[in-house]
Amino acid sequence: MRGNSRNRTPIADLDDALPLDDKLWLIWRRWTDWGTRNPARRRALLLIGVSEYVSSRTRQESELESVVGVELFQEASRTGVLRQQPIRFVGALVEAVANSTMDLMALEPARADEYRLAGYRAMRNMLG
Repeated sequence: MRGNSRNRTPIADLDDALPLDDKLWLIWRRWTDWGTRNPARRRALLLIGVSEYVSSRTRQESELESVVGVELFQEASRTGVLRQQPIRFVGALVEAVANSTMDLMALEPARADEYRLAGYRAMRNMLG
């Protein structure tokens, strides 16, 4: 997804020089912005993730898009209670917090920034 900043992936143009927390916040902000602006696409991705009709190859190819983001969340979890857990488990927990955050942001747009920050802090505390 190139060009329009509204369509970029959460990890597009991520500056390697940024501290880990800044990278995570940027990814989180982009992810939650995208999810609240594109509820139908977000639901479709959730359905694809659990569909028995999607091949493992297709699933793996779609996961490649988020490898850098997943690696950053894994790096953030290395010192926390999830440090011994498989990355799929860590990713599922992060995704659950993100989806809950986006749901509330969409339900109460006036409090969207508050929910985004609270969700980020919850996710960050969970990781370590």
